[in-house]
Amino acid sequence: MLRTLLFTILLSLATTACDDDPKSSNNVNNVNNINNLNNLNNFNNLTEFDAVPGTRCTLETRAGIVSVYAYEGGATEAAASVNDRPGVASAEVKLSDEACAYWEASSPGFCEPACELDQQCDATGTCRPMPQPVADLLLTLDTGEQTQTFEPQYAGTIYGTVTLPGRTFSATVTFSGLTVRLAPTTVPDSLADFTGVWLGTSSDPEGLDFAWTVPAAPEGSEVFTSIPINHHAGGPTHTECAVPSSAGAFSVAQEMLTPLAVITGLEFQGLQHVRFAAALTPKGCVEFRWQIYQQPTWAR
Repeated sequence: MLRTLLFTILLSLATTACDDDPKSSNNVNNVNNINNLNNLNNFNNLTEFDAVPGTRCTLETRAGIVSVYAYEGGATEAAASVNDRPGVASAEVKLSDEACAYWEASSPGFCEPACELDQQCDATGTCRPMPQPVADLLLTLDTGEQTQTFEPQYAGTIYGTVTLPGRTFSATVTFSGLTVRLAPTTVPDSLADFTGVWLGTSSDPEGLDFAWTVPAAPEGSEVFTSIPINHHAGGPTHTECAVPSSAGAFSVAQEMLTPLAVITGLEFQGLQHVRFAAALTPKGCVEFRWQIYQQPTWAR
């Protein structure tokens, strides 16, 4: 209970400090004050943490993502990557509305003397250690009757096919002497009648409109997309949207698409029907995503 209460208090502090930021439902764009950790007795001494359903890590605190996912008609897969600390925030919100936020690459910090190769320069001109993948990451999925454990495959990253039956799994993630648990969570079904309208062209997008039939059991699930800047330009600039699946529709405004549609045009990559959860640990925040990837049927 204490570890869950501490995370809830931290999340509440971050949300209260950023009420004018978009997407309060899952705090996807809230700017967290990491110093709040130091104001909570015993937090840094805890070793076990429970993920809070419906919450997400902030960019400043996220150290890892654990995902169970599927593509329509495909097998269920698992993936996980956790670093030993969060990285320097590389983008900031420039535009937002009730569904979406446009994140623009932050101006690089200037450090003098220059940082070492295993460091990165933050916005204050301070050299910080570069995040490194944890070496002892383990992920165990549990149906209540069977378990499956995944070990890192390459550079500390976990990936593999889930051979357990069903679509509901609890999870236990261990690394660096810490344990993070996710209560049983169901990978959402594909959205029915999922349609999209592309306004304008790839090189001159005027908007994207999406609609779907509200799921029979929408509790806790969201419709999410992250649209990157054209890969020829590269970098962290992107537009991210998330709405409750019960909303049945959302739109992406032109001003959040135009900056992405450079060189060869907009590279929209689909949406996810997802259930989020997150746990804040002394090493950083771990985000869980139980999701299915979808492409809409384009009306035009």
